Amino acid sequence: MRFLPLLCAISLCAGVELPTIVRATPTAVQTYDLGATAPWMPVLWDTCTLTLPTDTSAVRLCAWLTTGTGLGVDSSDLIGLRDGHRLTVAGTTFTVAGITGTWNGVRNSTSQLTASINHAVAAADLLLLCRQLYYANLGGERSLVRRRIEVSVGAKVSGTWYYSLAMHLDLDITSVDQPPKLRLDALTVPQGGSVALTQLGWYDGRQLVDALSWHLGTPSPELWISGLDGGTRVDVTAALQYNQHDLSWFDAAQLRIETRAGLGTFTCPLIVTDGAASAPASCPITVSSASGELEILGDLPFVYTNPTEVRLLASRPDVQYQGCRTHPSIGGDGAVTAPFTVFIDGAEIRLVLDHFPDNASEVLGRAVFAAGDSNDFQLPYRIQRVPHRAN
Repeated sequence: MRFLPLLCAISLCAGVELPTIVRATPTAVQTYDLGATAPWMPVLWDTCTLTLPTDTSAVRLCAWLTTGTGLGVDSSDLIGLRDGHRLTVAGTTFTVAGITGTWNGVRNSTSQLTASINHAVAAADLLLLCRQLYYANLGGERSLVRRRIEVSVGAKVSGTWYYSLAMHLDLDITSVDQPPKLRLDALTVPQGGSVALTQLGWYDGRQLVDALSWHLGTPSPELWISGLDGGTRVDVTAALQYNQHDLSWFDAAQLRIETRAGLGTFTCPLIVTDGAASAPASCPITVSSASGELEILGDLPFVYTNPTEVRLLASRPDVQYQGCRTHPSIGGDGAVTAPFTVFIDGAEIRLVLDHFPDNASEVLGRAVFAAGDSNDFQLPYRIQRVPHRAN
């Protein structure tokens, strides 16, 4: 990646803002266990900030291992993308937050991993891809020398690629069993609302995921956790403080953080154990004020291609998609199949139009959204496809 400084210099001269990717704790060092039973370790544990230039039309993730003073690398060192939070990988293609891209597979030594998405995406979606970078060393226990992984993001603007300065992450290699790690990202919850509590990544040196379990510490009094019990959502805060659960319980119980009162930033602490060692994990929770009735801003496209992505912005961060119902012109209130997949991240809503029925010239209905105690927001749609023409 010797070309990065040159590209950066060109972009500055051209007056185009650079993409950026920055860690909240840029000097933090991670410890990797050479004797790990499941060796692949997520790279980005700490909070990161990623920005993209205006009018970005395509994006790229680049990652590679470097050498230098006190750093080592050989063909046993591997970096790659792995299935995870809102990411699926199938060969040299991947889908992140419903968006499809391609990558060049697992890389070793100083060979560069490159993942590309050839149309515009949100910075948050590219960051999801970055957070699914994994490292492994499959060479066994030998010289214990620090490794360094560097990450850069690229943005294509007006036909030219611009790259961020490289962000580096250092890993200390050890043959000592490591305490388990559990990753949860910071969350924003509207006052009186709720948001899903989901573990996004885990790592343990000598034990498999089946050996990991967790329980809740003492959360801030402004927060409580609800979960499904026999199909009914109930307060499970106290039960989680005294009982251990395996990681699969996050999904099975569909846990949600809910707010009692007060604005500010609070903490939801967890204790993770593998039967041999324990380690704390925490999820910062920011409680914001809800902004009255639910409103959604944005436009559906006049031109339909497959797929077409539509971005909408809600007035409240607790917006939830309820499904699609019949169009007002038809009458009634029956459920209909949505012609799109819905992704919601805070107040941002993305509709990916990818389900246009075969031999259908038109699909119509109304997408229903809700937030807190606000009235439902109903978004009627009528999408037409004209045969033998670009749609």
